[in-house]
Amino acid sequence: QTATSLKLDLNKFNADRKIAPDAIVEDFRLGRKLGVDGTPTFILNGEVVTGAASLADLEKALAQVTKK
Repeated sequence: QTATSLKLDLNKFNADRKIAPDAIVEDFRLGRKLGVDGTPTFILNGEVVTGAASLADLEKALAQVTKK
């Protein structure tokens, strides 16, 4: 009902719902491989920012990785 009320493409919505569980598992595996243990986590060219980062924190991390 919600998808219909939002006027979503129901064929695409249902196809995406079928692949979502596998995609979630793969994302989880990748996170574990990268050492992610919480959300949010941002990895910017190897620079890791975890937790509720401020805009200033993200800008600082981005500035660091663009120097590399």
